[in-house]
Amino acid sequence: MFFMGPSRVLGFGNLPEKTKVWMTLLALPFNGIFQIFVFIPIIPEMLERLQVDLDIVEGEDEKIDL
Repeated sequence: MFFMGPSRVLGFGNLPEKTKVWMTLLALPFNGIFQIFVFIPIIPEMLERLQVDLDIVEGEDEKIDL
């Protein structure tokens, strides 16, 4: 929750607006770095799941394989 911006749950609700903006701006790079380690590795699994759900057979349609 900290990386998504100041939260009332964490006790940051009464901070000045300028401080909230700086906290959010400082947290954005960390958020991006952690997303690299979470979302990038699961892309092949997401593609496999789409192939199963949409009945896509590899090599059958050249336009889909691109």
